[in-house]
Amino acid sequence: MLMYVNVFSKDPNVDQNFLYNYATVNILNEIKRIQGVGRATILGNRSYAMRVELDLERMRAYKVDAEDVMEALAEQSMIGSPGRLGQATGQTSQTLEYVLTWVGRYKTPEEYENIILKANPEGEILRIKDVAKVSLGSSFYDLYSDIDGYPSAAIVLKQTPGSNAAEVIKKVKEKVEQIKQESFPPGMDYAVTYDVSNFLDASIEKVLHTLFEAFVLVSLVVYVFLGDFRSTLIPTLAVPVSLIGTFFFMLMFGMSINLITLFALVLAIGVVVDDAIVVVEAVHEKMHTKHLGPYQATQEVVREISGAIVAITLVMTAVFIPVTFMTGPVGVFYRQFALTMAMSIVISGVVALSLTPVLCAMILRPHSNHAAQRGLVGLVNRGITKIAGRNAFVLRGLLTAVLGLGVGAGVYFLLHNEFVHELASEQIRLTELKTRIIAGVVALLAVLTFRATFSGSDGSEKKRGPLGIFLHLFDRGVEKVTGGYASILGLIVTRRLLTVLVIGAFSYGIMVVNDVLPSGFIPLEDQGMIYGIVQTPPGSTLEYTNAKCHELQAICKEMDEITSVSSIAGYEVLTEGRGSNAGTCIINLKPWEDRKLTSKEIIEELEKKGAEIANIKLEFFEPPAVPGFGAAGGFSVNLLDKTNSGDYKALGEETDKFMAAMGKRKELKGLFTFFAANYPQYEIVIDNDVAMQKGVSIRDAMDNLSIVIGSTWEQGFVRFGQFYKVYVQAAPQFRRFPEDLENMFVKNDRDEMVPYSAFMKIEKQQGLNEISRYNLYPTAPIQGAPAKGYSSGEAIAAIKEVAAETLPHGFDIDWQGLAFDEAKAGNTAIYIFLIVVVFVYMVLVGQYESFILPLAVITSLPVGLFGSFLFLKAMGLANDVYCQIGLVMLVGLLGKNA
Repeated sequence: MLMYVNVFSKDPNVDQNFLYNYATVNILNEIKRIQGVGRATILGNRSYAMRVELDLERMRAYKVDAEDVMEALAEQSMIGSPGRLGQATGQTSQTLEYVLTWVGRYKTPEEYENIILKANPEGEILRIKDVAKVSLGSSFYDLYSDIDGYPSAAIVLKQTPGSNAAEVIKKVKEKVEQIKQESFPPGMDYAVTYDVSNFLDASIEKVLHTLFEAFVLVSLVVYVFLGDFRSTLIPTLAVPVSLIGTFFFMLMFGMSINLITLFALVLAIGVVVDDAIVVVEAVHEKMHTKHLGPYQATQEVVREISGAIVAITLVMTAVFIPVTFMTGPVGVFYRQFALTMAMSIVISGVVALSLTPVLCAMILRPHSNHAAQRGLVGLVNRGITKIAGRNAFVLRGLLTAVLGLGVGAGVYFLLHNEFVHELASEQIRLTELKTRIIAGVVALLAVLTFRATFSGSDGSEKKRGPLGIFLHLFDRGVEKVTGGYASILGLIVTRRLLTVLVIGAFSYGIMVVNDVLPSGFIPLEDQGMIYGIVQTPPGSTLEYTNAKCHELQAICKEMDEITSVSSIAGYEVLTEGRGSNAGTCIINLKPWEDRKLTSKEIIEELEKKGAEIANIKLEFFEPPAVPGFGAAGGFSVNLLDKTNSGDYKALGEETDKFMAAMGKRKELKGLFTFFAANYPQYEIVIDNDVAMQKGVSIRDAMDNLSIVIGSTWEQGFVRFGQFYKVYVQAAPQFRRFPEDLENMFVKNDRDEMVPYSAFMKIEKQQGLNEISRYNLYPTAPIQGAPAKGYSSGEAIAAIKEVAAETLPHGFDIDWQGLAFDEAKAGNTAIYIFLIVVVFVYMVLVGQYESFILPLAVITSLPVGLFGSFLFLKAMGLANDVYCQIGLVMLVGLLGKNA
């Protein structure tokens, strides 16, 4: 589901029928015309209809049955086409021709009331109004919809494959708002109860915030290790250049900015800066050991380490290229992540061999005390030193802070300029957070540039002030750790057996931890919305279910974290099924920053309070982790009857046993199914012999019941540019209870009214409300969720175990939604990992022209993987798609470092 829009009215004179038809005529078609909208429907069928409600007692008195009414409607309310007078014949000609018209199809209740059923030469006429009441009503009354107590028309939207959800939602909102301004009557309004863009926008904003934080942290870490603002500026500049280049290639490949690609960019910041750091460190080393100038040192470095940069780029790219060929939902995640990472890494390699050397030659200074004393830079530095003396570093710090604040504030206010803001909003959907991030990045670059340009010579400031002391102590600490590591390495490097045993121990540890590490697929996240599924006892009326939904609404209104609740009685969202005992409440939560509780905590609170509602079964589910993969979060499993027996009672019994067995498993919660074979029913039993003796046709008897009780439409009419049907049915007071059948009559072949009780009886029994099938098999759809502390993989494994233990021959299970893809995926991650390792090994073989040297890289993987698995287990996390993506990246990092 892409969006859920409620059109409602606070006017007490407006009912759901009017809202449904208003939305159908004025809103629905406009939405369907929007590119990207794949399906737009209004739940239920409250379209206008002419309701002919029969008075069975008067019909019996006049010896009229339902078939007579249907024939009269078909005969008198019809479209006629008399033709044209004076139409050309090819033989004679005349000046004018005349079109004959006849308004034969009626449109108003009064016209239908005057349709003639019987007439005789004496002038007696029997009309429909003599035996029925005609009114403009609704086609069906099988669903009640409201929002916060106000009747509503519930519009559900789904997008076309490949369309941009955010853009489609934006266009829909603009169109509905336009319609509201132009034509909504007083008191009518609309509310977007759910749309996936809220979660997507909030997630993207959060990732952008993380992107900025990562950029700042990387800059700080680089500065701490390099200890020089000029050196820090070079790799810091490499980050935005690589990311901007990645955006360019993403556009070429038709990719979009989404959670996966932004996630890749966050991780790419730490990777792309490495190549630039390698170049800067190497240039510093040449300048220090050989006393070369920046230009000469850069030349030597480029000649020496170009091969290493290429090798690093190839190894990292080799990790991600194989996974881009994966298919299915997992492949979508891997492909977008891998392509984004690969593009950013390749661009960073190009930057390291082109832009970074140029910046080193231009920005870095020789390791002497005279470089900063020439030109304008020297003049400014001497001025700062003369003014502040020994405290020059303090003055430079103050100037840096003022510059950073000034530049950041200037950019911030510039982006808030009305013209600039509108222009930026059109291009990048500028928000307050994005404005702050842009201003912060520009301010940071300004600070680094100023400090790199007007810092002391030779980095001598490192020895002055608290910052210099900290950097000095940090360098000494790193040297000690490095020395200790080298000593340990010297002790074990000659002990080959010990090395092999350690690697073997880590490899064994990976298998042990992997066995106890819970598996998952795509973890659920707080999307700002919750489904409340209401199930009343079988046979409950729609009004009873609607009242229970309103009780749940009242409970939800008591919670501060909830903004609105949409109630739908007669519909359940899990299987999109219908039934008078089914109900769904769409609970809309406050924005994430405005509430303290998460969606899971709110569900726990609602479960406690919902237990007070009597005589219902109530479960809460979150939306699916990926919109379109299933109706709700958790898992969807189908119990299949493959016996071909057609015995739904047996399927019902096995469903009850299966549900009971699953209910005992601690890994599962929220088990729910609308399948039941115990709905109250009455079977009609006709004595054919008696019916024939009384001149009653069995077919006529059943057709008459189908009209009187079930309702049938005949003909129709056109209003508001829409086609509406004419329904014939007995008035409600004649079809309430089973005993009402005894008061119904059917006409026999002698034009006599024969009571049904003369040849028919009814027997009480139980059966299905609706028949569900999955892959053509009779099925019982079951919804559930992993219990707290358990992953979806553990839940699926538990269900498989229960099925193997309890289901007899001929019954089986199958999956739907994300559970289908998770069960199908199986151990795919292992094969992906092996392919990645082999691919990296082959690239290294080609790079080093040796089959032995790359083994040093490959054998370093068990240590890193064991640490990752151990950390996941300690944190209570599952081995899901995000974890597997991280492991793929880990292979590249370990290979690069090795």
